[in-house]
Amino acid sequence: MKSNYFILLFLLITISTTGGIYGQVRVVEKAEREIYRSGKNTAYEIGSFELKNGQRKIYFRDCNEKENKLSFGEVILQSQQDFDYLYTVITDGFNQKVDLPIKIDLGDSYLFLHYDKVIGATILQIGHAYKNTPYKKMLSTTLSKKDINKLFEK
Repeated sequence: MKSNYFILLFLLITISTTGGIYGQVRVVEKAEREIYRSGKNTAYEIGSFELKNGQRKIYFRDCNEKENKLSFGEVILQSQQDFDYLYTVITDGFNQKVDLPIKIDLGDSYLFLHYDKVIGATILQIGHAYKNTPYKKMLSTTLSKKDINKLFEK
C-alpha cells in the first residue's frame, strides 16, 4: 500500500514538473501574411510581414559566406499607424535633400536611415542597432524608392 502511494506521489510530481517545463514554450509572434520579400534564398534578404496581433515586422538578413556568419536585423512596429508613419519618414527623406542620417527611436533599439545621391536617383540604406549594443549595427543593402514602396505595400 505504501509503495503504491509513493509511486502515485512520484508520478504526480513528475507530471507537474514536466508540464511546467513545456508550459514555458509559447509562440510569441505568428505571421498572418507576407507583405514583401526580396532576395529569397540568396545571400541577402529583406522583407515585411503582418503579424496576427496587428503588429508589423520588417527584417533583413545577410549571410556572409566568406566570414561564415549570419547577420540579422528586425524591427517590430506595434500598429499599422506606426508602420505608415515610418513609411512617411522614409519617403520624406527621398523627397528632401538629407545629408545626415535620420535616427529613429524604437524603444529598445534605433533605426538609422542613410540616404545617398547616385546618378539620377536617391538610395537608402537602413541600419538597426539595439540600445544595449549600439556598436553592433546591422545594415541593409541599398534600397530605391521603388523597393521601399514594395516593402510597405504602397
